[in-house]
Amino acid sequence: MILMIGERLRKARQELGWSQQALAKELGISAPAISQYENEERVPSVEVLIQLSDALHVSSDYILGRDLMVKSDNTPYTIYLSASDLKIIQEIKKYHTLYKRLVLETERQVSAWNKRVN
Repeated sequence: MILMIGERLRKARQELGWSQQALAKELGISAPAISQYENEERVPSVEVLIQLSDALHVSSDYILGRDLMVKSDNTPYTIYLSASDLKIIQEIKKYHTLYKRLVLETERQVSAWNKRVN
């Protein structure tokens, strides 16, 4: 499994508008430790991982790259996708016409596909 800890930590921290120093102060650890986590020179302990997820308002699964957080354009909430869900979406997007039909006529297209399969 490929971990994305550094990238995820940096993104979540920046979305809150926090500096590394501000996050470090919030957790009571050093700013160089935050930098090392973000640059993937160090991996946070389980205890620090929990503190990071709480402080950054994301799940530990998100930080570990076990799911993906997607903010919807039209809704005030966050949706979590598994890596396999994302892979499906990425594969479908390779077929522009199919993707466009699924986006514009989701229910009808899925129903038609279901009839062909069954």
